[in-house]
Amino acid sequence: MRAKELDWTDSTLVPEPSTRRGLVALLFHGIFGHAWDALTTGPFLTGFALGMGANNLTVGLLAAIPPLAQVFQIPAVYLVERWRRRKLMALLFGIGTRAAWTFIALIPLFATGQVGLGLLLAGMAAAASLGAFIGVAWNSWIRDFVPQPVMGRYFASRLRFSVAVAMAVGLAGGYFVSYWRRTFPESQML
Repeated sequence: MRAKELDWTDSTLVPEPSTRRGLVALLFHGIFGHAWDALTTGPFLTGFALGMGANNLTVGLLAAIPPLAQVFQIPAVYLVERWRRRKLMALLFGIGTRAAWTFIALIPLFATGQVGLGLLLAGMAAAASLGAFIGVAWNSWIRDFVPQPVMGRYFASRLRFSVAVAMAVGLAGGYFVSYWRRTFPESQML
């Protein structure tokens, strides 16, 4: 088949209107998810850590925690196979991840210095570890949802749009952090 024939919006390849609507929603999920990742693990997190007094080691650990936490995919596979409730798992671990990010955002209100930085690293470890569980449940679930004839083309399109938006959001976030630090140096942590 030619590439044109593998268009994931083609009603002959994806006959169900609800599946086509789901693919569009999944596209936006990817775009917003990549934007979230660009903001939470990019310039805002680095600016946040530096505002709390982080040194190079702490910033390096913040960057290293997410890939290291992927080791939690191993028990996640076991849990997905045993429990077989992928949507519920993605939801519950997603709530846990967002709770960890809420905790991270609130750290400056109750802790400073080395204690605050330690809590930041612990919060990042919790968010990344829970995210590994979400990834396994989500990948398995989505594998069954996206029709096989359009899977490659669909995920290529989704990734292309998501990365483009994430790059723009990451750059805008970096400029915003720099602007904020110059304009409001007394309220950096805000």
